[in-house]
Amino acid sequence: MPPFRRPLNHEPPYAQISNRGLNDEHLSFKAKGILSYLLARPDDWETYQSHLADLGPDGEHAVRSGIKELREAGYLERTVVRGEDGQYEGYEYIVYEHPSSPGLPEGEAPESQDPENDSSEMGGLSPCV
Repeated sequence: MPPFRRPLNHEPPYAQISNRGLNDEHLSFKAKGILSYLLARPDDWETYQSHLADLGPDGEHAVRSGIKELREAGYLERTVVRGEDGQYEGYEYIVYEHPSSPGLPEGEAPESQDPENDSSEMGGLSPCV
C-alpha cells in the first residue's frame, strides 16, 4: 500500500491537540474526526450539531452518533442549560483532550479534573443528541 504524506510546504494555521484521542483504539474514525475538529477550535468557540453536520457529507445522524460515542468515552461532558425561570433551554457540551470519567451522572464533573488548568475546555454545542 502506498504511504500517505502531506506536502512539506503546507500553510499555517495549525492545530495542536493531544494525540490521546487520536490514538484511542476504542474510538471510531468518525468520533476521532469530530473530536479533532472540536479541539482545533478556539476556547470561546460555539457551534451546533446541525452546523457540524453541514460541514461534511455524513449527515446529522453520523454527527449525533459520533458525539454520543465521545460522551460515552468521556471526551465530551453534557450539562442541561436552564433559564432564570428554570425552564429547559438546551444542552451545553464541554470537550476534553483527555477523557474524564465516563459514566458520571449528567452534569457531574469528575473530582480529579482541575478546570482552571485544563486548556482543553471549549464552548458549548447546543442543542445536541
